[in-house]
Amino acid sequence: IDVEGHEEDFLKGARQTIDKFNPVVVFEYGLSEESTQLRLVQFFEERNYRLIDLNTSHIIHSPYVTGLTDIA
Repeated sequence: IDVEGHEEDFLKGARQTIDKFNPVVVFEYGLSEESTQLRLVQFFEERNYRLIDLNTSHIIHSPYVTGLTDIA
């Protein structure tokens, strides 16, 4: 996904497709606001995706995301 800061809007439109087909997704989110980054991580975690930082190969976790509003 390369939508230059419009990741949340993209995911709103792609939610049903992602839920149905569980595709492999690659996206960049480092330049977004922290709250946007957390919502993106939450979106994929709620769908049982494993998020991996491609620079470090570390798994990205967000145990502190539960209070944020989901991408609706």
